[in-house]
Amino acid sequence: MVSKGSKVWIGLFRDSWKWSDGSDSSFRHWKPTQPNNNGGVQSCGAAVYKEGQSWTDRWFDWNCNDRHPFVCSSVKKTQQVVRVKLTPKDQNMVLTDIVVQEAILQQIKKELRGKGMPDDIKLIWKEQLNEKIFHKEENKDSQKKERKDVMTKLEF
Repeated sequence: MVSKGSKVWIGLFRDSWKWSDGSDSSFRHWKPTQPNNNGGVQSCGAAVYKEGQSWTDRWFDWNCNDRHPFVCSSVKKTQQVVRVKLTPKDQNMVLTDIVVQEAILQQIKKELRGKGMPDDIKLIWKEQLNEKIFHKEENKDSQKKERKDVMTKLEF
């Protein structure tokens, strides 16, 4: 779709060099002496298309007002919802407390890392339609109606 020798915008802006989706660009692959902001107007990152599926090995900056094709790539993010039964050791623990919820997430993250999950995994609590994360579950095996706090969903 792009002809040989064409400049293409790679989605990078000179706003602390951020990607077009607003995420930070920690990866840098500039040509030597680039970015140089020639004339004070080069605020976009670009690459040159060679042939086939080949690109130049380095980036350069160019004027964003120059119109060129845009190329992008994306990282497929997977999302999984997991239901977890949670029984606090301390019956006075307030599971609606944000600090407690964050501590639980950190403990779960630590356990997942120990099982080979990457460090950049993001865990969040998923609220139900009633805006609650936890609900009480009745213990059906007991004569008395004992209730336990149960987390409804954990999203990561």
